[in-house]
Amino acid sequence: MIAIGHFHGRQQGGDSWDIPADLGKIMVIDFQERHATCSCGTLRDRFGEEKQMEECRGLVREQTEKLVELLSRELILDKESSTR
Repeated sequence: MIAIGHFHGRQQGGDSWDIPADLGKIMVIDFQERHATCSCGTLRDRFGEEKQMEECRGLVREQTEKLVELLSRELILDKESSTR
């Protein structure tokens, strides 16, 4: 969420939160669709004690890739709309 805020957060008090909120929602929905939960405890129980660290690292890597894709797409759209 910090990365989303860095690129799309408010520049001044009173600016809209709509874009960062929408992007955050996309990330949460995407994760829930792929893993059926956003609960660390549930995921860790599912992975088992021996594989927790490895599986959690995989989830972080996977979500980071999704975030980069999402932010890249949004930044391209921003550039295209500002050149019109």
